[in-house]
Amino acid sequence: MLRFFEGAEVAQDTLRRRYTLARWSSAWALQKSTEGYLRLGVQAQVRRDDFLPDVANLTFPRSVTGAFGPYLTWNHARFLVTEGVVGFGREEDVDIGTTLRLGVHFAPKAFGYERDGIAPLAIARVGMAIPGGFGYVEALAGGLYSSAGLDSGAVQLGVTMVTKPFPRHVAVVHAEAGWLKNPLPGAEFDLGLGIGPRAFGDHAFTGDRTFMATAEYRVTVLDNLLGLMGLGVAGIVDHGGAWYDGSPRRVGWDTGFGLRLGSSRASANEAARFDLAHRFANDVEKAGWVLVVGKGFVFSTVGKRAL
Repeated sequence: MLRFFEGAEVAQDTLRRRYTLARWSSAWALQKSTEGYLRLGVQAQVRRDDFLPDVANLTFPRSVTGAFGPYLTWNHARFLVTEGVVGFGREEDVDIGTTLRLGVHFAPKAFGYERDGIAPLAIARVGMAIPGGFGYVEALAGGLYSSAGLDSGAVQLGVTMVTKPFPRHVAVVHAEAGWLKNPLPGAEFDLGLGIGPRAFGDHAFTGDRTFMATAEYRVTVLDNLLGLMGLGVAGIVDHGGAWYDGSPRRVGWDTGFGLRLGSSRASANEAARFDLAHRFANDVEKAGWVLVVGKGFVFSTVGKRAL
Protein backbone atom coordinates (compact mmCIF):
# COMPACT_ATOMS: atom_id res chain seq x y z
CA MET A 1 0.00 0.00 0.00
CA LEU A 2 1.52 3.32 -1.13
CA ARG A 3 0.34 6.43 0.72
CA PHE A 4 0.74 9.96 -0.64
CA PHE A 5 0.55 13.22 1.31
CA GLU A 6 0.47 16.96 0.52
CA GLY A 7 0.76 16.50 -3.25
CA ALA A 8 4.14 14.72 -3.12
CA GLU A 9 4.93 12.66 -6.24
CA VAL A 10 6.74 9.98 -4.21
CA ALA A 11 4.92 7.80 -1.66
CA GLN A 12 5.81 8.91 1.87
CA ASP A 13 4.54 5.77 3.58
CA THR A 14 4.58 2.15 2.44
CA LEU A 15 2.62 -0.65 4.10
CA ARG A 16 2.01 -4.32 3.46
CA ARG A 17 -1.54 -5.59 3.61
CA ARG A 18 -3.14 -9.00 3.91
CA TYR A 19 -6.84 -8.94 3.25
CA THR A 20 -9.53 -11.61 3.02
CA LEU A 21 -13.28 -11.06 2.94
CA ALA A 22 -16.08 -13.63 2.82
CA ARG A 23 -19.57 -12.14 2.61
CA TRP A 24 -23.02 -13.72 2.38
CA SER A 25 -26.29 -11.93 1.71
CA SER A 26 -29.88 -12.99 1.19
CA ALA A 27 -32.97 -10.86 0.57
CA TRP A 28 -36.70 -11.20 0.11
CA ALA A 29 -38.97 -8.91 -1.91
CA LEU A 30 -41.76 -7.69 0.38
CA GLN A 31 -43.23 -5.75 -2.54
CA LYS A 32 -42.42 -6.04 -6.23
CA SER A 33 -43.80 -4.60 -9.44
CA THR A 34 -42.67 -3.02 -12.69
CA GLU A 35 -42.44 0.28 -10.79
CA GLY A 36 -39.95 -0.94 -8.17
CA TYR A 37 -39.59 -3.06 -5.07
CA LEU A 38 -39.20 -3.17 -1.30
CA ARG A 39 -36.58 -5.69 -0.27
CA LEU A 40 -35.65 -6.96 3.22
CA GLY A 41 -32.31 -8.69 3.55
CA VAL A 42 -29.67 -9.92 5.95
CA GLN A 43 -25.92 -9.90 5.46
CA ALA A 44 -23.00 -11.48 7.28
CA GLN A 45 -19.25 -11.30 6.75
CA VAL A 46 -15.93 -12.63 8.03
CA ARG A 47 -12.94 -10.38 7.42
CA ARG A 48 -9.21 -10.40 7.89
CA ASP A 49 -7.45 -7.08 7.24
CA ASP A 50 -3.92 -6.59 8.55
CA PHE A 51 -1.42 -3.78 7.86
CA LEU A 52 2.26 -3.71 8.77
CA PRO A 53 5.16 -1.40 7.89
CA ASP A 54 7.05 -2.50 4.77
CA VAL A 55 10.09 -4.13 6.37
CA ALA A 56 11.87 -7.43 5.91
CA ASN A 57 10.76 -10.66 7.60
CA LEU A 58 7.17 -9.63 8.20
CA THR A 59 5.06 -11.72 10.56
CA PHE A 60 1.43 -10.75 10.09
CA PRO A 61 -1.06 -11.10 12.95
CA ARG A 62 -4.17 -13.14 12.29
CA SER A 63 -6.85 -10.68 13.34
CA VAL A 64 -10.23 -11.94 12.14
CA THR A 65 -13.54 -10.16 12.72
CA GLY A 66 -17.15 -10.97 12.01
CA ALA A 67 -20.26 -8.81 11.59
CA PHE A 68 -23.89 -9.34 10.65
CA GLY A 69 -27.14 -7.44 10.35
CA PRO A 70 -30.31 -6.62 8.39
CA TYR A 71 -30.92 -4.10 5.62
CA LEU A 72 -33.92 -2.66 3.81
CA THR A 73 -33.84 -1.43 0.20
CA TRP A 74 -36.62 0.54 -1.48
CA ASN A 75 -36.59 1.37 -5.19
CA HIS A 76 -39.01 3.36 -7.32
CA ALA A 77 -38.02 2.93 -10.96
CA ARG A 78 -38.17 5.78 -13.46
CA PHE A 79 -36.17 6.14 -16.66
CA LEU A 80 -35.90 8.67 -19.43
CA VAL A 81 -34.23 8.46 -22.83
CA THR A 82 -31.67 11.00 -23.97
CA GLU A 83 -28.73 11.11 -26.34
CA GLY A 84 -25.36 12.80 -26.69
CA VAL A 85 -24.58 12.88 -22.95
CA VAL A 86 -22.23 9.94 -22.42
CA GLY A 87 -21.50 9.16 -26.07
CA PHE A 88 -22.68 9.76 -29.61
CA GLY A 89 -25.15 8.46 -32.14
CA ARG A 90 -27.44 6.39 -29.96
CA GLU A 91 -30.18 6.61 -27.36
CA GLU A 92 -29.10 6.49 -23.71
CA ASP A 93 -31.29 5.26 -20.84
CA VAL A 94 -30.95 7.38 -17.69
CA ASP A 95 -32.14 6.27 -14.26
CA ILE A 96 -33.95 9.16 -12.54
CA GLY A 97 -35.73 6.95 -10.04
CA THR A 98 -35.25 6.79 -6.28
CA THR A 99 -33.30 4.18 -4.35
CA LEU A 100 -32.90 4.12 -0.58
CA ARG A 101 -30.96 1.57 1.45
CA LEU A 102 -30.89 1.44 5.26
CA GLY A 103 -28.92 -1.15 7.16
CA VAL A 104 -27.05 -1.92 10.33
CA HIS A 105 -24.24 -4.32 11.16
CA PHE A 106 -23.61 -5.67 14.62
CA ALA A 107 -19.91 -6.04 15.44
CA PRO A 108 -19.66 -7.81 18.82
CA LYS A 109 -16.47 -8.17 20.84
CA ALA A 110 -17.00 -11.92 20.74
CA PHE A 111 -16.45 -11.76 16.96
CA GLY A 112 -12.96 -10.28 17.19
CA TYR A 113 -13.56 -6.55 17.70
CA GLU A 114 -11.92 -4.58 20.48
CA ARG A 115 -15.32 -3.51 21.80
CA ASP A 116 -18.95 -4.26 21.04
CA GLY A 117 -20.00 -2.07 18.16
CA ILE A 118 -22.83 -1.17 15.83
CA ALA A 119 -22.44 0.13 12.27
CA PRO A 120 -25.46 1.87 10.69
CA LEU A 121 -25.42 2.75 6.98
CA ALA A 122 -27.74 4.86 4.81
CA ILE A 123 -27.39 5.28 1.04
CA ALA A 124 -29.78 7.29 -1.12
CA ARG A 125 -30.07 8.25 -4.78
CA VAL A 126 -32.86 10.54 -5.98
CA GLY A 127 -33.28 11.51 -9.63
CA MET A 128 -35.43 14.16 -11.24
CA ALA A 129 -36.39 15.55 -14.62
CA ILE A 130 -35.62 19.23 -15.20
CA PRO A 131 -36.40 21.46 -18.21
CA GLY A 132 -34.25 20.19 -21.04
CA GLY A 133 -32.53 17.48 -19.02
CA PHE A 134 -32.24 15.63 -15.73
CA GLY A 135 -30.38 15.52 -12.45
CA TYR A 136 -29.73 13.32 -9.46
CA VAL A 137 -28.58 13.63 -5.86
CA GLU A 138 -26.57 10.91 -4.13
CA ALA A 139 -25.75 10.61 -0.43
CA LEU A 140 -24.00 8.15 1.85
CA ALA A 141 -23.58 8.16 5.63
CA GLY A 142 -22.26 5.39 7.85
CA GLY A 143 -19.90 4.56 10.65
CA LEU A 144 -18.87 2.17 13.38
CA TYR A 145 -19.90 3.15 16.92
CA SER A 146 -18.74 1.52 20.15
CA SER A 147 -18.76 2.41 23.83
CA ALA A 148 -15.80 4.71 23.09
CA GLY A 149 -17.83 6.70 20.53
CA LEU A 150 -17.42 6.93 16.76
CA ASP A 151 -14.57 4.65 15.71
CA SER A 152 -14.69 5.28 11.95
CA GLY A 153 -17.14 6.71 9.47
CA ALA A 154 -17.90 8.29 6.12
CA VAL A 155 -20.27 10.96 4.82
CA GLN A 156 -20.52 11.84 1.12
CA LEU A 157 -22.88 14.00 -0.91
CA GLY A 158 -22.96 14.51 -4.67
CA VAL A 159 -25.18 16.46 -7.10
CA THR A 160 -25.18 16.09 -10.90
CA MET A 161 -27.23 18.17 -13.36
CA VAL A 162 -27.43 17.68 -17.14
CA THR A 163 -29.27 19.94 -19.55
CA LYS A 164 -29.51 20.28 -23.34
CA PRO A 165 -30.27 23.94 -24.10
CA PHE A 166 -30.10 23.45 -27.88
CA PRO A 167 -29.95 20.50 -30.27
CA ARG A 168 -26.45 18.93 -30.21
CA HIS A 169 -25.53 20.96 -27.09
CA VAL A 170 -25.17 19.51 -23.59
CA ALA A 171 -24.08 21.07 -20.29
CA VAL A 172 -22.99 18.92 -17.34
CA VAL A 173 -22.40 20.26 -13.82
CA HIS A 174 -21.28 18.09 -10.91
CA ALA A 175 -20.39 18.90 -7.29
CA GLU A 176 -19.48 16.62 -4.41
CA ALA A 177 -18.08 16.72 -0.90
CA GLY A 178 -16.90 14.05 1.53
CA TRP A 179 -15.73 13.45 5.09
CA LEU A 180 -13.94 10.42 6.54
CA LYS A 181 -12.94 9.49 10.07
CA ASN A 182 -10.07 7.03 10.58
CA PRO A 183 -10.09 5.61 7.02
CA LEU A 184 -8.08 2.48 6.33
CA PRO A 185 -4.73 3.10 4.61
CA GLY A 186 -5.42 3.43 0.91
CA ALA A 187 -9.10 4.31 1.45
CA GLU A 188 -8.49 8.07 1.69
CA PHE A 189 -9.86 10.41 -0.94
CA ASP A 190 -7.40 10.54 -3.84
CA LEU A 191 -7.95 13.14 -6.58
CA GLY A 192 -5.95 14.07 -9.64
CA LEU A 193 -5.76 13.18 -13.34
CA GLY A 194 -8.37 10.40 -13.59
CA ILE A 195 -10.85 11.57 -10.95
CA GLY A 196 -10.74 15.20 -9.92
CA PRO A 197 -9.08 18.30 -11.38
CA ARG A 198 -7.74 16.86 -14.64
CA ALA A 199 -4.68 19.09 -15.09
CA PHE A 200 -3.10 17.81 -11.86
CA GLY A 201 -1.16 14.56 -11.63
CA ASP A 202 -1.93 11.32 -9.84
CA HIS A 203 -2.26 11.66 -6.05
CA ALA A 204 -2.18 15.47 -6.29
CA PHE A 205 -4.85 15.72 -3.57
CA THR A 206 -5.22 13.12 -0.82
CA GLY A 207 -6.88 13.20 2.58
CA ASP A 208 -9.95 12.55 4.69
CA ARG A 209 -11.76 15.73 3.58
CA THR A 210 -12.66 16.55 -0.01
CA PHE A 211 -14.79 18.63 -2.31
CA MET A 212 -14.94 18.93 -6.07
CA ALA A 213 -16.91 20.85 -8.68
CA THR A 214 -16.68 20.43 -12.44
CA ALA A 215 -18.57 21.74 -15.44
CA GLU A 216 -18.45 20.81 -19.12
CA TYR A 217 -20.24 22.33 -22.10
CA ARG A 218 -20.13 20.11 -25.18
CA VAL A 219 -21.23 20.65 -28.76
CA THR A 220 -21.63 17.64 -31.04
CA VAL A 221 -20.09 18.41 -34.42
CA LEU A 222 -20.77 15.05 -36.11
CA ASP A 223 -22.98 12.25 -34.78
CA ASN A 224 -21.81 9.47 -37.08
CA LEU A 225 -18.56 10.26 -38.89
CA LEU A 226 -17.91 7.65 -41.60
CA GLY A 227 -20.59 5.51 -39.97
CA LEU A 228 -18.18 4.76 -37.10
CA MET A 229 -17.82 7.56 -34.57
CA GLY A 230 -19.07 10.85 -33.20
CA LEU A 231 -17.04 14.02 -32.82
CA GLY A 232 -17.56 16.87 -30.38
CA VAL A 233 -15.82 19.88 -28.85
CA ALA A 234 -16.03 20.92 -25.21
CA GLY A 235 -15.12 23.63 -22.76
CA ILE A 236 -14.27 22.53 -19.22
CA VAL A 237 -13.51 23.89 -15.74
CA ASP A 238 -12.58 21.97 -12.55
CA HIS A 239 -12.10 23.05 -8.95
CA GLY A 240 -11.48 20.82 -5.98
CA GLY A 241 -9.05 18.93 -3.81
CA ALA A 242 -8.51 16.86 -0.68
CA TRP A 243 -6.66 17.33 2.58
CA TYR A 244 -6.35 15.81 6.05
CA ASP A 245 -8.25 17.09 9.05
CA GLY A 246 -6.09 19.62 10.86
CA SER A 247 -4.01 20.44 7.75
CA PRO A 248 -4.50 23.46 5.47
CA ARG A 249 -7.15 23.01 2.79
CA ARG A 250 -5.47 21.91 -0.48
CA VAL A 251 -7.32 22.61 -3.72
CA GLY A 252 -6.64 23.34 -7.38
CA TRP A 253 -8.21 25.01 -10.42
CA ASP A 254 -8.01 24.24 -14.11
CA THR A 255 -9.87 25.23 -17.24
CA GLY A 256 -9.57 24.58 -20.94
CA PHE A 257 -11.11 22.99 -24.01
CA GLY A 258 -10.94 19.67 -25.81
CA LEU A 259 -12.19 17.12 -28.30
CA ARG A 260 -14.63 14.26 -27.67
CA LEU A 261 -14.51 11.08 -29.75
CA GLY A 262 -16.84 8.12 -29.32
CA SER A 263 -17.93 5.07 -31.24
CA SER A 264 -21.41 5.29 -32.70
CA ARG A 265 -21.56 1.51 -33.14
CA ALA A 266 -19.94 -0.16 -30.10
CA SER A 267 -22.03 -1.14 -27.06
CA ALA A 268 -19.62 0.71 -24.73
CA ASN A 269 -20.32 4.33 -25.62
CA GLU A 270 -18.31 6.46 -23.16
CA ALA A 271 -16.55 9.15 -25.17
CA ALA A 272 -12.78 9.52 -25.12
CA ARG A 273 -11.61 13.01 -24.19
CA PHE A 274 -8.55 14.96 -25.32
CA ASP A 275 -8.32 18.13 -23.23
CA LEU A 276 -5.85 21.00 -23.34
CA ALA A 277 -6.22 22.30 -19.81
CA HIS A 278 -4.56 25.24 -18.08
CA ARG A 279 -3.54 24.45 -14.52
CA PHE A 280 -3.49 27.35 -12.08
CA ALA A 281 -0.63 27.26 -9.58
CA ASN A 282 -1.16 26.05 -6.03
CA ASP A 283 1.19 25.26 -3.13
CA VAL A 284 2.87 22.37 -5.02
CA GLU A 285 2.17 22.63 -8.75
CA LYS A 286 3.26 25.43 -11.05
CA ALA A 287 0.88 26.98 -13.54
CA GLY A 288 0.97 25.59 -17.07
CA TRP A 289 -0.83 23.92 -19.96
CA VAL A 290 -1.39 20.16 -19.86
CA LEU A 291 -2.67 17.73 -22.48
CA VAL A 292 -4.96 15.23 -20.74
CA VAL A 293 -6.26 12.04 -22.37
CA GLY A 294 -9.06 10.16 -20.64
CA LYS A 295 -12.48 8.55 -20.97
CA GLY A 296 -15.86 9.60 -19.67
CA PHE A 297 -16.26 12.28 -17.02
CA VAL A 298 -13.75 13.29 -14.33
CA PHE A 299 -16.13 12.53 -11.47
CA SER A 300 -17.28 9.29 -9.89
CA THR A 301 -20.56 8.40 -8.21
CA VAL A 302 -20.83 8.78 -4.46
CA GLY A 303 -19.61 5.83 -2.39
CA LYS A 304 -17.13 4.33 -4.84
CA ARG A 305 -14.10 5.86 -3.15
CA ALA A 306 -15.18 5.74 0.49
CA LEU A 307 -16.22 2.10 0.84
